[in-house]
Amino acid sequence: MFRKVAMRYIMIVESPLTRRDEARLGFEVLHRRGLETEVWDISRLVLPIANMQWVEDPKITKPILIKDFHQFEEMVNRLSSSDVLVLSAGIDENFSRSRPTVAEKYWRILAQARCRIGALVIGSIPALNTSESRGLALRALCRRPHLLVSRLGTRIVRDRAGERKWATASSQPIPELDFVWAGTTAAGIDPRLIGDATRVVYIHTLDYDQVLAVPHPEVAEPLTTFIDCMGPSHPDYLTHSIHYSMPMARYRDQICEALDLLESSLGFRTVVAAHPRAEPGSMEAWYGGREVRYRETAALLARSSLTAMADPSTAVGLVVALRKPLVLFTSRNLQAENRLLLRKFSHELDAPLIRVDSKRPIRLPSVNPVAYARYMERYVKRPGTPSKAFWEVAADDMERAQRIPRNP
Repeated sequence: MFRKVAMRYIMIVESPLTRRDEARLGFEVLHRRGLETEVWDISRLVLPIANMQWVEDPKITKPILIKDFHQFEEMVNRLSSSDVLVLSAGIDENFSRSRPTVAEKYWRILAQARCRIGALVIGSIPALNTSESRGLALRALCRRPHLLVSRLGTRIVRDRAGERKWATASSQPIPELDFVWAGTTAAGIDPRLIGDATRVVYIHTLDYDQVLAVPHPEVAEPLTTFIDCMGPSHPDYLTHSIHYSMPMARYRDQICEALDLLESSLGFRTVVAAHPRAEPGSMEAWYGGREVRYRETAALLARSSLTAMADPSTAVGLVVALRKPLVLFTSRNLQAENRLLLRKFSHELDAPLIRVDSKRPIRLPSVNPVAYARYMERYVKRPGTPSKAFWEVAADDMERAQRIPRNP
């Protein structure tokens, strides 16, 4: 039995909590460890469109929906020194750049908190470099030149406002985090949040918990698992007002054509591992009668002889951890950013990158053990980190930290 901990654990989220998130974010483990848990949903404040997504309600957690900043401030001011506040909302640098007015209110309120404040880094993939990111922005403006003047004007205004707003710490107080729970890096967090006293605890990606829990058959089946990312129908495109470069019907046709070639080349049947945010029963129509399984990605990968993907995803970490061969499909019609990231995956993992309209037979690739080990260390799990569930490690860390007085 674990000692019951006299503390309250609160997580702040920017989109409605789903049943999948409840499990992934460790609430069952934390309950078992004796923590009182809460979820504060601030989607109405920072990402209102997120409320339009399909959500399977959580089993044991009843999120508190924060309706306005006045309510948010009242709740933060009621926190005590024994509470632990964990942020999964607003921690990236782009939040303050893209929504400066909202960010100013958010951080001003959190700077008043008397409790420990930490942040959670869920996972990471290879990032685009500066020149690649600028190239994407220029291509987008060339396709929509009417936005050039307005975007340049907005950028100039924001830059000038930024010079005033961020010039001193007092103009917009940013609370220095007490801790960060991360997989292999904290690079995705706004660097202003991490100070000399911030404790960074490297565990592994949240997805790696599935690798620890899933059975590992000695012999793989003649099966290909296609990791579905929902293409243009992914809810984040709607939530963040991102225009996808082709309709779902065309995306479906291209993916099915590529899977037809893969099946005829290797003789393996394909099972689709539906994206975790897909509503059960919603994806069958897009995959030409192929079997679609929901919430079984790691189990399917463990059984499979091959994995295929056509969009970048942190799920590639599961492929690497389970040491499965990988085929990547690309198309000139995919989002430019996705094409670049698929190319990075191909380079990092020494995995074939195949155009969806290719007619050449596909050979079964092999695993490059050096490339997979390097990717594992960079993006999934550092050497020497604990080999137990993420939230067991996090709960241990909270218990240790509770015995250390917090600096005011």
